[in-house]
Amino acid sequence: MSKKLKPITALAGTIDIPEALYKSQFDAIGDKLLDVNMVHTIEHDFKDLKNCLINNEALLVSVSSKDIVYCIWQTNANGSFEKTYIGQSKAKGARARIRNHLFKQTGKTKSKLEHVKKAIGEKKQIGFTFIEINPPFFRAAIEEYLIKKYSDSLPWNEIGKNK
Repeated sequence: MSKKLKPITALAGTIDIPEALYKSQFDAIGDKLLDVNMVHTIEHDFKDLKNCLINNEALLVSVSSKDIVYCIWQTNANGSFEKTYIGQSKAKGARARIRNHLFKQTGKTKSKLEHVKKAIGEKKQIGFTFIEINPPFFRAAIEEYLIKKYSDSLPWNEIGKNK
């Protein structure tokens, strides 16, 4: 026999944070992150993964130990970069997270490596941009805001998109 639960009254209230307090800053971050002129082209050679990682070591070093929001790009039929995925990572795991997305998946992470491999197989180039976020607790909020704002043009994002 199940016991009927009584509702609790621990809700301390509801706070609505005005859009004016964050929108302009989050939009400015998005403008920087999604500046196609800042895209770093990733060198790929999945047949020689060791050499691939060596060729992209500067990128992995640049994200290491940084709280970041990042964007993965791919080229379209005209050869222009288009954004495909926005994500975020805390400093402790940033290097591994980006490596898992772009080069070599380890563990059971939800990386975009299969999308990257497919794009490379279709002779597309992969690009990457990132921005360091301070204070770091804003990472997830910025990521979610940008995914919702650009949901129609982020085919690899599954979570957080407008339905």
